[in-house]
Amino acid sequence: MPNTTGATWTDIRTLNGPAGSCQGAPDPNIGNGTAKALEITDATKHAETATSAVDTAQSFSVSGWFCPVSSSAPPGISLQALITQMAGTNSPGAALQLDGFNNPELDTWITSTTSEQVKLTGSLGTSWYFLSAVYDKNNQQLRITKTQNGTTGTWTTATTTTNHLASTGVQPVKLGGGFIGRIFKPMMVQGVLTADQFINAQNIYQSTDTGVLR
Repeated sequence: MPNTTGATWTDIRTLNGPAGSCQGAPDPNIGNGTAKALEITDATKHAETATSAVDTAQSFSVSGWFCPVSSSAPPGISLQALITQMAGTNSPGAALQLDGFNNPELDTWITSTTSEQVKLTGSLGTSWYFLSAVYDKNNQQLRITKTQNGTTGTWTTATTTTNHLASTGVQPVKLGGGFIGRIFKPMMVQGVLTADQFINAQNIYQSTDTGVLR
């Protein structure tokens, strides 16, 4: 994954860091050592893939560990993009995001200017959280959950339509955009994952891996 505007992959300790910090890694299953996390130090910075991870017109699942450096968005920023599958130039198809108060949400786009979302009311503090979200086309649902133990918790669900913007071929996945903090083990795959499959996807990552699992 090229770093297009200055975001960098950095080594982090795989043992938990001090409470209220992004110094350690959050995942208790990867042992003692180091692993790679994407560090974003400026709201204008992000990284992106060369091709798509999913077609956002079909069911997909997305997850990752996220650690904001502040309990609110940077000044002048209302939405902090964490993982975004683009559907066209400057046109997102779906995005896992934080609002201005660090409340997580999954947004999906019906047209280039119309979106639907599911949102959590609990904001993220300045420590690691595991977010997972799903677009379930067959059941016309958007679902999202957050935990701090690497599993899926209680889902918050919203209804959605079955017609979403498609993203295929060369449209990139972007990590970051308005967000300052660290991203660890980002994943975006086609289909609706079970709770066990979300956990298993994390275990696929190796300590030297960078980019988006897809």
